[in-house]
Amino acid sequence: MLPKFLGPVDMMKSRVGGVGISPLASVRVPNAVVVLLKDSYGNPTRGLLSRLNMNIFTSFSAEVTNFTYNKINGYVATYIPKSQGSFTIVVTYKNINFVGVPFKVSIQNGNIIIPH
Repeated sequence: MLPKFLGPVDMMKSRVGGVGISPLASVRVPNAVVVLLKDSYGNPTRGLLSRLNMNIFTSFSAEVTNFTYNKINGYVATYIPKSQGSFTIVVTYKNINFVGVPFKVSIQNGNIIIPH
């Protein structure tokens, strides 16, 4: 449950996660990217949905959905890679990258491998 008084979004405390940036994502299925916005005290907070964005840069096609608010997980968007290859996921709020962004991902034989 969100605290009664929500502070402004703190990009250093907010996080991006989900199957879509993990080795569990795969080709031709929806892969979720989840954003949890937090304030400077680490409390979950709400932001302007219209300012949350995910871009996928790739040499192959990937279908991308807009973020929606999910009361359980925060904000969720999905992408569906159509074939194997390398791509970069960039998630921003108010045009500012989250910590860890960009995520560089390579899909090989239906599995995603995150290069170190």
